[in-house]
Order: sequence, then structure tokens, then C-alpha cells
Amino acid sequence: MSSDKTSDKFYGVVIIGAGIAGLSVAETFTAAGFEDFIILEASDRIGGRCHTEDFGGSFVELGANWIHGTTSENSIMVLAEENDLANKQELMNWSKGCFYKSDGRKIDEDLGAKVWDFCMEIDAEAQRMHCCLSKQDKTIYTVEDFYVDRLPEFLEKFSMSDRDDATAIFNSFFNYQRLNFGWDIAKVPFESYIKYKDIDGGDAFMPKGARSLISAIASRFRSKERIKVGVEVVTVNWEDGGVKIRCSSGDTYRAKCAVVTVSLGYLKKHHQTFFYPPVSHEKYLAIDRIAFGVVNKIFLEYDPPFWSKDTPLDSVRLAWDNKELVITDHKSQWFKRIFCIDAVRFNPNCLCVWISCHEGLHVETVPDEEISETCTMVLRQFLGDPTIPYPCKVIRSTWGTNKYTLGSYSCMGLRSDASHFNILAEPLKDSNGQLRVLFAGEATHAAFNGTMHGARESGVREATRLLRQFGTDPRKSECFIRDLVVLNEVY
Repeated sequence: MSSDKTSDKFYGVVIIGAGIAGLSVAETFTAAGFEDFIILEASDRIGGRCHTEDFGGSFVELGANWIHGTTSENSIMVLAEENDLANKQELMNWSKGCFYKSDGRKIDEDLGAKVWDFCMEIDAEAQRMHCCLSKQDKTIYTVEDFYVDRLPEFLEKFSMSDRDDATAIFNSFFNYQRLNFGWDIAKVPFESYIKYKDIDGGDAFMPKGARSLISAIASRFRSKERIKVGVEVVTVNWEDGGVKIRCSSGDTYRAKCAVVTVSLGYLKKHHQTFFYPPVSHEKYLAIDRIAFGVVNKIFLEYDPPFWSKDTPLDSVRLAWDNKELVITDHKSQWFKRIFCIDAVRFNPNCLCVWISCHEGLHVETVPDEEISETCTMVLRQFLGDPTIPYPCKVIRSTWGTNKYTLGSYSCMGLRSDASHFNILAEPLKDSNGQLRVLFAGEATHAAFNGTMHGARESGVREATRLLRQFGTDPRKSECFIRDLVVLNEVY
């Protein structure tokens, strides 16, 4: 992939962003015989929020961790199976793991499994509902409201002696759901459950890492010639005749159309200066109101590990009591937002700490030494073992402060609804009704937002939209050729 500066170059289409969406646009174009495009990627690597990093003698996933759904409905799973990069036998077992209290006591495993199964049943019940619940005071009914309302009947399934532990596991489940949405579930409308679509089959691991999927897509077009990394786009000027794209380096790219695949977080911060003319008020509202949260991982390397095959450590799930779970200062109590500390598949020397929301964002600014000390304190406290050593190395994701992502993935916010995802996906057209700027990325998919397959489908969708407008091969379209002439004349 090239990172050289290019001034005043013309392409049929400029794709902004080399994540799954942008790469899928390029792949779809190439399959149709159209190769007059360039991908501009601001960072120094491709893959976007798929980021596999070598660490601890193997690799870790700083970004996407699983393929969510293993049927043929999932385009990422289809890609993985075609390239022998995943299989339906390598699945995440969400029931595997033990719950621990802050006093070092492990909750009875049978009780833990029973409570977790009930939590999953409540979750499945929410996903089966076809109408949105409401509150008497007419305020928005949230995901948190739904679970709080279910708690009394949930606790009735357990004896009085087990209810404190069951409640603590339920609190752990809340942190799990915060990871799912990447957002405070008190700020996620229950409607999001109705509109989001799960794909059956479980969550598949990627034995060769998410980077193997990125490489598989990039191998389907001449990526070394078509991708320029380290090229930050700062403005997209779209008018009759085409688009002019300016970069922070001062370079200019001209094209008939642009496909924007940057993250929603980036759009939230930059859309007012990124597009000229500005986007419509409706699209502005979509950008503003769809939520874009933070989920981060902390990886701890041990040499040697303090666990072994004889004393395995699968998943340490933190079960806080109600009073303990209250966070009064997220900077000093960020560890209370940890859902679990997991052994890392394919990396036997590492543990992964999962954390989200404001606390997850704060973790990005905490020194490695404090991360090491705090995570060790939590492990010692919950496992009841003061001899647990400090990790020898620490690495973490930083999606919230990464200037090109500014968050992890999207979900419905309190002021948004499903229509906002579709509005975000709507292309910008010039005064002649010609497509000029198209939008792809997980946040533009109403049913599969927040997923790799949502990003991939959105890229295919926008590439197909262009191909349909200009024929199977845009280069052979009279309209396309006419616009090339106009564009050169305008600029």
C-alpha cells in the first residue's frame, strides 16, 4: 500500500476509509470490472476498528473480537468460511465462567449458571418483542427500565438465601449489556432491541485474527495500488459535476463521487467542516442523535501465567453488590465497570479485561502502572489470592481517544430511532439528482449496526448503488463519461 503524496489526481470514485466498509466497496467495484477508484486511509494501517496486534507471544484483538452469527446470512462468516478463517465449531461459550464476590468468595457454580441462563432468557424475551413498552410518565422506556422491571419476578425464582448472590450476578449482567451496546443502558431506548437483528449460530472466533479477514477482502482487488495510507481527508466539496477532496497535506483528489466510510464518532466531531455544502438538517440530526459509545479491552501478559491447565482461569466475572456497584467518581472507581477478566483464546499467557462507557473512556488516559496495579488489586480481591503477581506487560485499546474513530460502535440513543440509521445512509445528490457523496459503515445499517457484517453489507450496498446508476461498469456509461469532462472543466 502506498503512502506517497499525490496532488491533483482524478479518479472515478474516491473511497474515504479503509475499514471493512471501504474495502468492501472496493471489492464490489472490482468484481464488477470497475477499477477507477482510490482508497484514502488517514491512519497508518488498514482495517479500521478491526485491529489485531501481536502481543504476549501470540496476538490479541484490540477491536472486533467475534463474528456475530454463523449462518449464511452473515456476509463476514461467508467470507471467513470461503478462506478457512473461522468455523462453526470455534464458538464463544457465554455460559462458561464463574462469578466472584468482592470478598473473594466464588458463587456456587450451579447457581451462577442458573442465574446467567435466566438473564439470557430475559434478553431473548426482549429481542422477541414486536412493540415498544412505555412508561406511565411518557418518558422513554429504556433497556435498563426493562431489566429493572423484570428483577422482582426474576428473584422469585430463587430462595431467599440465594437472592443476594442472584442480584450480584444480575449486576454483572448489567455490565455485560453495557458492553453489548457500548453505551449506558439507562440511555438506550428499548426500541433498539426491536429494530436490531441478531443472526443465529453463536459468536465465532477468528483463529488467525480479524486481520486475516481484512487481508482476505484486500486480496480481492489490487490493494497495493488502490490504497493510500496516512492520507487524512479534511474536506469533501461536492457540487454539480463532481467532488473535490482536500487532505491535511494540501493534496487534492478529484472524483465523480466519494464514498465516506469514516466512523460516526468522526462525523460527530467534524461533519460541520468536513462537507461543503453542509449536509441536510435531517442528516445532521441523525449524526447527532445516534449514540456512539466506548468499549475497550486491557490485555495483561504474564510470564509465566499464574494459572495452568490444572488450575484453569476461563472467565472471572465480577459480581458486585448493589451498594458496591455505585460509582461516585469514574476516574477513581473505573474498575467497577469491568464485566469480566477472561483468558484469551489463542494466547495462553494473557488475560483480557473488558470495560465500557465513561469508565472505559477514562481507562485510555490512565498510566500503564496504574492499570497494572488496579487490575491486580481486582484479581486479588475477587479471587481471594494476595499472591497473584503483577503482569509483565500491559496493552489496551484506545477507541475513544483515537482521533480517527472517537468511539467503538453505534447504537440507538435516547433521542434517536431506527430511521436515523437509514437517514445517515442516504447519499448526497447534486442539483441534477446525480449521486455525489455516499455513506457506508456499521452506523449506516439499521439492523446490523455495531457489527462487522453490518459494515460489510453497507459497503456492498453503496458500491451497488453506484454501479446501478451507471450500469454494470460505470466507465461505459455515457453519463459517467460526460461527468468526467465536466469535472475536469470545473476544476
